[in-house]
Amino acid sequence: MFKIKKNIKRIFNIKFIICLVRGNLIRLFKINIKQYGFKYYLGSNSQIIANKNGEILLKDKIWISSNVKIQADSGIIEIGNNTFINDFTRIISMKKICIGNNCIIGPNVSIYDHDHRYAEKDKFICKQGYNISDIIIEDDVWIGSNVFIGRGVKIGKHSVIAANSVIVKDVMQYTVVGGNPGKIIKYI
Repeated sequence: MFKIKKNIKRIFNIKFIICLVRGNLIRLFKINIKQYGFKYYLGSNSQIIANKNGEILLKDKIWISSNVKIQADSGIIEIGNNTFINDFTRIISMKKICIGNNCIIGPNVSIYDHDHRYAEKDKFICKQGYNISDIIIEDDVWIGSNVFIGRGVKIGKHSVIAANSVIVKDVMQYTVVGGNPGKIIKYI
C-alpha cells in the first residue's frame, strides 16, 4: 500500500516524487495512492497521478498496459480486482470513477467524469469551470477500443461497449451498446 504524507513535499521542496515500480517510473503528486492487491502489472510509459486531494485505489491482479494515464485531480479512481486496461487509455477524474472487478478496457479508451461549461457567451470557455458527475462501471464489463465514456454514466454489469462508441447515457446490464451516441444493439 502506498501512502505519502503531504509534508514530504515541504521537507524536500519538490513538486513531485518519482517512484520506480517494477522498472517503471510513476509520477506522484501530493499523493494518496492505495494499493490493496499485490499482483499487478504496469506497462512502460504509464502514469498514475493523484493531484491535489485526488485518491487512487488499486485492488488485486490489475494489468495496466503501456502509455496509460490514470489521473485523479481532486477526485477518486477505484479499479477493481482482475481488471485489464489496454494501451493509450486515459482515465481522468475530478469527482469519482469506479471500475468494477473483471473488466476489460480496450486500447485508446477515454473515461472522463467532467467536461467544460460553455453557456456564458461573454466568458472564455476555459474560464467557466466544469460539469462534474460520477462514473460507475460495474463488474464484468468489456469496453472496446476507441470508446469515449462521459460524465454521469453508469454501465451495468456484464455489458459490452462496441468499438468507436460514445457513451453519454447509462447502459443497462446484460446489453451490447454501440454507436454515437451509444444505443442498445442487443440483449445478452
